[in-house]
Amino acid sequence: MAETFGRKATFGVIAVLLLLVGLAALAFGGVRMVGNQSSFDDARHGVVYVYTEFSDSEGEWAATGTGFFVGQEGVNPRYVITNGHVIEDADRNDGEIRVYFSEADGDYLEPTIAWVNYRKDIAILALDEPTNKRIALPLLFRDAVTKGEQVYALGFPGASDSSKTNAPHDETDITYTSGIVGDIVESDPVHAIQTDADVAPGNSGGPLVNAQGDVIGINTWKSTETGTMTFAIAIDEIVPALNELGVPYSVAEHTDLLMILAFVVGALLLLFGLLLGWLVVRARRQLAMEAADTRASAAVATAAAANANALAAANAAARNAEVAARAVADATAAKASVAVAIAAAEKATAEADARAAARARVTLRPVLIGLAGQFAGVEFALDKRLNFGRDASRCNLVFDPAVPGVSGFHCSVSYDADSERFKLEDHNSTYGTFFGDGQRIDPERPAYLAAGDGFYLASRNNSFQVGFKAGEDG
Repeated sequence: MAETFGRKATFGVIAVLLLLVGLAALAFGGVRMVGNQSSFDDARHGVVYVYTEFSDSEGEWAATGTGFFVGQEGVNPRYVITNGHVIEDADRNDGEIRVYFSEADGDYLEPTIAWVNYRKDIAILALDEPTNKRIALPLLFRDAVTKGEQVYALGFPGASDSSKTNAPHDETDITYTSGIVGDIVESDPVHAIQTDADVAPGNSGGPLVNAQGDVIGINTWKSTETGTMTFAIAIDEIVPALNELGVPYSVAEHTDLLMILAFVVGALLLLFGLLLGWLVVRARRQLAMEAADTRASAAVATAAAANANALAAANAAARNAEVAARAVADATAAKASVAVAIAAAEKATAEADARAAARARVTLRPVLIGLAGQFAGVEFALDKRLNFGRDASRCNLVFDPAVPGVSGFHCSVSYDADSERFKLEDHNSTYGTFFGDGQRIDPERPAYLAAGDGFYLASRNNSFQVGFKAGEDG
């Protein structure tokens, strides 16, 4: 039995090590995930103010717009993308073109026109040398853009300038307008992205970016029919020219295989650790119960033997008076031994039952764990239904209004003890609730998860996982 207990202790140590390594893997994946997160606000580090001066027969003129740098990630960029109409008059009238890093500080460079297509309304400007004052922005092609996703237009609109006493035209002065992708259209001679993000003169040539700061288009024109519909030239249209000039560019890539591997390995190690720990506890409880049964059986055997001796002594006393007297004394002592043995047996049985009951209190309780976003690293008990959303009057997990894609009453999670599964329900949210593999669940139709399964709200930035945690019954 000592050998058996030794093996169980070894398995217990292994279970603890599995849990520790699993937690470490999940923590590593979380650090990778946080480190890889980017925001649309990061795109301002690649945006510049474009200013032109020229003169013609009618006088001297100036025009302004916006541009952004492209290039290899992590390398000082040299090339700026903007609209053709921003520089057209200066180009045709031998005017001056300036790329400002800060107009207030007089910090600018005069680029050359490396490539321009006025029919497509796209131009590439080249500095004499790479600069460390801005970064190159990653590009994302139109086949990765989806209708309904949140987008942002960055630039220096003249309407914003006119409301300021002094417009510095630097990174801090960039204007953001947000909207959603309405459609991706073919508008001769380019493919364009239709949005409701407001743009104005001065925004021309600036980047249209997604929530991660990837450039999906070049802000170009606004519908004269609706006043609220704007269009950006899909970034795909500039790629042939970049390839022709040999200009390097970065394509957006947010998949971190090492992070995914860390999460998968961590989850599996935690699951195996919990399972092995549960088996060890169960085995130890069984061994303790068997040991108690053995002690009780020994006590009963001792009592039976004592009773047999008492009967033998009584029979001998009937044959011999003197022997009978001694037998009576022996019988009395034997009966006392029987009582002591029975009491010991009852006590051993009670102790075994108490230990079994104490171990029975150990159970696994359902929990929800935040993996990414506002609730990353937070654990919630699933002893009742948890509602997710922005509406504090209806939800237990209330999201900050600044978190994109989360509805007022988005979804809910509960634990079904009868089926021993987790139930996930979407309440007609705008941007949907998804399994961890990216499959969207049907609104108002329960979906079920197993321990270790994940899900997310609108995007993987709002990820959660369900599972069990060891604890004691109340």
